[in-house]
Amino acid sequence: MVVDFLFFISMFYRFKQGFYSNKTLCLMCNLHANFIIMGTNTGTVKFFNEEKGYGFIKDDNDNVDYFVHANGLVEDINQDDRVSYDLEDGRKGVNAVNVELV
Repeated sequence: MVVDFLFFISMFYRFKQGFYSNKTLCLMCNLHANFIIMGTNTGTVKFFNEEKGYGFIKDDNDNVDYFVHANGLVEDINQDDRVSYDLEDGRKGVNAVNVELV
């Protein structure tokens, strides 16, 4: 988190100094944010409804609940299972994908 904060502060400072345009600054921040989201995370299945094909995973690091759809599962999961997963942008926010048991 400190690295992310320092990145955005340095980008903002350089923008204020005239090194970057608004468009360039937004592009660079979006690329950095997408890089942060990628990577394997771990968490606990808070809820999963097999009939409806969706549920939520509570992340170990930030305690955020991420939506998971049955299409994002590598193997079957149940409530309270420990899982690893990747995050990607979905239509309504960030979703857990490539979900598998730890």
